[in-house]
Amino acid sequence: MADFNGLPAASAKLPDTQAKIFATYLEMCALTFTEVLRALCHNRARTRRKLVKLMPDMCTLQQEANEIDAILDATEGLDHPAPLAGGWLLVKV
Repeated sequence: MADFNGLPAASAKLPDTQAKIFATYLEMCALTFTEVLRALCHNRARTRRKLVKLMPDMCTLQQEANEIDAILDATEGLDHPAPLAGGWLLVKV
């Protein structure tokens, strides 16, 4: 969980609409990774079946992360180190 808090944009001061989008994205991340952790508690065969069903959710998370990156890039005055949400998702998770 320490890595989950390491997202650079999480500490940035964003306008209200962008902050809501970002909060929604973090909620999606939490729900998806909760399901991944639940899937890992099953036996091997069931874990594989559950993880296959979670792949579309992971793809959606990556697409949302790319959209958030575009929003953060467009935000003026935001000093952010790389990686942003998309890169963070691939590197940390």
